[in-house]
Amino acid sequence: MKRDDLKKIEGLTSEQIDAIMKLHGTDTSEWNQKLEEQKKEVQKRDDTINGLTEKVKTYDGVDVAKLQSDLSEWEEKYNKDMAAKDRDFAKQMYFSTIQFNSTLAKKAAMEAFDEKNLEFKDGKFVGADEFIEDLKKSDPQAFKSIDPEPKPKGKGAPMGGKAPGSDDLDGVEERFYELNPGLKK
Repeated sequence: MKRDDLKKIEGLTSEQIDAIMKLHGTDTSEWNQKLEEQKKEVQKRDDTINGLTEKVKTYDGVDVAKLQSDLSEWEEKYNKDMAAKDRDFAKQMYFSTIQFNSTLAKKAAMEAFDEKNLEFKDGKFVGADEFIEDLKKSDPQAFKSIDPEPKPKGKGAPMGGKAPGSDDLDGVEERFYELNPGLKK
């Protein structure tokens, strides 16, 4: 819009023409600013498209199906390896609770255990306790016998200085009761 075009319109005063030109200038300025913002956005999108196009070109000739197949194979190998490690760790933990008379006996028992190939389920071996019980019956000398209450060797008073049934206190006990008068002897 030009000022000369507005002057050709009858009845418009110069103040009205100035006001119209001012509004037109403001509108034009706002539209130019919006146009610049749109140009920047279009350029940004073009740059993104170009960057992605270049990335896609790096995969030209790549067999996606082979990559997926390789990924599946590696995942399967990883899962098998982890399951084997879990199984071996559980076996080591299980055998650490059993007392053998020798390292050789433990090693032989573990080899027999491996040969048995017991099912490993929920972090435990199904039938492991039965296997060990059978082994203890067939080869008891391989295991340490667990004596529930060791018997004192020799004669006389047990450690502590008192003979069984004696009410005599030794020096330590006497001092203890002196320091703790509320306790009964």
